[in-house]
Amino acid sequence: MKLDLAKLDLVEAAAAVAHAAASQLYGMFNETDGYDWPGTGLEGDPLAGVIYEMGAYCQRKSAFGDQLWLKFRHEGVLQDGIPESKLFADVETSRQWSFQIFARIFRSNYDDMLHLRNAMAAQAEAAARKPAPKPDIEDTIFEPIGSMNEMEPHQRQFLAALARPRREVSPEPEPVIEVQPEPLAINLNTINLGAPSEEKPENQQPPAGNETEQEAGGTPQADALVQRDGDTPAAGDGNGQQGEPDGTAGDADQAKEPVKPAVEDAEKAKNSQTGTKRKRN
Repeated sequence: MKLDLAKLDLVEAAAAVAHAAASQLYGMFNETDGYDWPGTGLEGDPLAGVIYEMGAYCQRKSAFGDQLWLKFRHEGVLQDGIPESKLFADVETSRQWSFQIFARIFRSNYDDMLHLRNAMAAQAEAAARKPAPKPDIEDTIFEPIGSMNEMEPHQRQFLAALARPRREVSPEPEPVIEVQPEPLAINLNTINLGAPSEEKPENQQPPAGNETEQEAGGTPQADALVQRDGDTPAAGDGNGQQGEPDGTAGDADQAKEPVKPAVEDAEKAKNSQTGTKRKRN
C-alpha cells in the first residue's frame, strides 16, 4: 500500500516514531521490552491511546519532557516511578531520558512531515490549475516582433556601413600667402632738420664801420626780427602805458608767421650793412 501523506494522521505517525525510540532507550537500561516507559501500567490499545494523547499535547503546546510528565501525573495517568517529592528532577534517569527523547523526536518528525505535506499539496494544486488562455495579439498592446536576434533593415545597413573600410583623405595644405612690405615713403618736407636759432646773443658786438646805423637803432628789418623774437617789449595801450615784457605777444606772432621769412629778412639786413661799409671805404 502506497503511503499517502495527505491522508496520514501526522500526530499518530510522529507519536509512533517517538514511542519506538523512547521504548528502545528505556528497555536498554532496564532489560525489558520498554513499552510501558511512561509508567502507566497499561498494555495494548489503552497504552497506544495514552501515547497518542501525549503526542497531541506536545503538538499543541510544543512541550518538553518535563512538562509532559507533569501534565500526565496531575491527570493520574502515570502510576509507576513517581518520587515522593513529585518532582521531575527526582524521577529515575532512564525514565527522564525517555520523556525528553519522546518530546524532542515527536516535534521534529511532526514539523518535517507537516512541511512536506504542505509542499505536496501546493504542487498538486498547481498541477491541477489550468493555464490561463492566451489572448489574441489583437487584444493586447503588444505586437509581434519576432526573435530578439533579428535586426531591422536600417540596423543591418548601419552595421554594414561600419564594417566598410574607409579611405583616409589627407587634408589639403593651406596656401601660404606672402605679404610684400610696402616701401617706406619719406617726406623730406616734414623732417625737422633744425631751424637756425633766431635769438640774438647778449654780448654780440655790431660789425665795424656801422656806427651811424648802430646809433640810429639799426635797420627796420633788424628791428622787426628782434620784435618777432620777443626781445622788444610789447606796444603800449591807448593810455600810453608800456606792456610788460613777458613775451606773450611775441610768442603768439611767432606761432602765426613762419620762421623762414624772418631768417631771410635778417640776411638781407646783414647784406645791406656790408654793402654800406664797402661804399664808405
